[in-house]
Amino acid sequence: MPDVAHIANSIANDPLASLLLAIPISFALIVLSSRIWWVHGPFAVLLLAVSILFQSQRNLAFDSFLVGL
Repeated sequence: MPDVAHIANSIANDPLASLLLAIPISFALIVLSSRIWWVHGPFAVLLLAVSILFQSQRNLAFDSFLVGL
């Protein structure tokens, strides 16, 4: 069974090996981020609604935070 150093060396030297590893990792991250979005989405909508309701008392840092979401 290959050790971690051998796997890391083959990924560093062989572009195809790194590509074959990067493709499933990217799909896993897409699935994970879509699940995280559904968890944090309602909270972001609530913050945006609060910002719109209190438009006269806007704070630039709070608006920048909402844009970052």
